[in-house]
Amino acid sequence: MSASPAASPPSQVGAPNYQPVPASAAGLAALPLAQQHARPISALKFSHDGRLLASASADASVRIYRVHNDADGSGPSGVAPSSDALALPASSSSSSASRLSPRPRLELVQELLGAHELGINDLVFSQDGRYMLTASDDKTIIAWDLEPLNQALAAGSSGGSGSTAGLVRPLRTFTGHSSYVFCLSISSGGNLFASGSYDESVRLWDLKSGRELRRIKAHSDPVSAVDFNRDGTLLVSSSYDGLCRVWETASGRCLKTIYNDKTPPVSFVRFSPNGKYILAASLDNTLRLWDYQQKDFCVKTYHAPSSFVNSRFCVGAHFSTGGNGRQYIVSGSEDGAVVLWEVVSTEVVARLVLPSTAAVTGAAGAGKGASSAPSPVLCVAVHPTLPVLAAANMEQPFVPTLWAHQQ
Repeated sequence: MSASPAASPPSQVGAPNYQPVPASAAGLAALPLAQQHARPISALKFSHDGRLLASASADASVRIYRVHNDADGSGPSGVAPSSDALALPASSSSSSASRLSPRPRLELVQELLGAHELGINDLVFSQDGRYMLTASDDKTIIAWDLEPLNQALAAGSSGGSGSTAGLVRPLRTFTGHSSYVFCLSISSGGNLFASGSYDESVRLWDLKSGRELRRIKAHSDPVSAVDFNRDGTLLVSSSYDGLCRVWETASGRCLKTIYNDKTPPVSFVRFSPNGKYILAASLDNTLRLWDYQQKDFCVKTYHAPSSFVNSRFCVGAHFSTGGNGRQYIVSGSEDGAVVLWEVVSTEVVARLVLPSTAAVTGAAGAGKGASSAPSPVLCVAVHPTLPVLAAANMEQPFVPTLWAHQQ
């Protein structure tokens, strides 16, 4: 692991200029060991309005942070519309209303403990921010009611998790999977959600009633990811069987099966924001962008052996405008970095190397798990309105690392 969290020099002029946010500025330097995760972070997500960041862990707990932008003394604004090719959300840094480089800071406002019996693999926020779902090795999914917390934060509650403790409670537990529940996605309507499991099935659920709406025998190996398109009419799933499948939500019918000739295990999949393409990560150190409306048509291949490693774990990837208006894919890598690819050229334009243990929380936060070897970056989150990234690796301390684009 690099002793310095500095980004690698960009490969071209105009590449995104992300810089690490020091632990003291990010609000993490003084975070007591008891308020950090006890095991590696398995999922990291911003809420759709960007006001919250949640981390889930193999320790069966969730931490929820409020996101501040100290550049202007306020929280992030709503998502701006976009008309670019992939319909990526426009970064607020490109608007006249926000010309300052962001200065993100996290405030721990909630710790969720004891609801799941085993480690949590994934979490998602509903579009309206009222609910959060968590998926666990205990074969269950829990829906959490965030409204009391949202109301308290809107009313001005602050001062850490103590003043908001107990506000987020389980709303409902969903059971039915026969093995680990590994992945989740909520439709834009907010009531329909999908889960994927090691039992090789994909299931559709009604969030408010708690009913299982459909059970799909989707794959012949564990399901690694699920994702709805933007209007919720389609769902894509990926699996270690090497296949991506596109499903019609209303009927559960498989509309398309996508695969590479060598069928490497597919570790992650998601729709592009405009719903026209599918981005898939596979365990041959490659990302592929598919036009699923044409038969097996791979539009772009992202493969850079010296910059990107993904052969063992499920590593997430996202689309982003990067703070300079250009379109990027942001992914984790097993060699300890966050990798930014330019969508059109497929070039790696930046590698953001996560800091060493001591650089995140100081010597007091460094545990026995600290190592000089690169620690895989499995979780990456892209802020919906600010040019800010969050990432987490498998090394102690188990807290997010923030990066902000500098103008």
